Amino acid sequence: FRSGDHFSCEDVKEKRVRFVHSKEKPRKGQLSLKVSDQQFFSHPQVINIQAFSTQAPYVFRNEPLLVRRGETGAVTELLLGVRDSDNPEDVVLRVLEPPRHGRLLTPPGGGSAAAVPVFHLGDLAARPLRYAHDGSQSREDAAVLQVSDGHHVQNILLRVRIAPESDRSP
Repeated sequence: FRSGDHFSCEDVKEKRVRFVHSKEKPRKGQLSLKVSDQQFFSHPQVINIQAFSTQAPYVFRNEPLLVRRGETGAVTELLLGVRDSDNPEDVVLRVLEPPRHGRLLTPPGGGSAAAVPVFHLGDLAARPLRYAHDGSQSREDAAVLQVSDGHHVQNILLRVRIAPESDRSP
């Protein structure tokens, strides 16, 4: 509908009136509605609209990170690929179970690296998440991450393989 268009109560009952969101438009908006009995009009009522996610985020790549004992490696989009077709800016990754033999860190950005419990999907592209191994004799590690867009949730296992110091190339 455009400004000045109208529809009847029967149209609503028959479900001929509906709102369809366009991906090119903002996800929040509003419309003003007046009701009439053909003689009198109601005061305009503002109806706020917010489109919500209908498609869950999905993991299309989950490769193990390889680091040397005691060193740090980057979890880039080449290792962990997550997409959301309808609202990527709302996707959040949460650390449900941190690694047992290392730490997940945000990259230093004017300060020191810090342990990270939550990060946005855009952060993974702009500044890769880092895994710092604790130097123990462990050969593998893992963290359980939860991917959510605020409506859908998926848990994933981020795997880490640790190469012993003797595997260093000369």
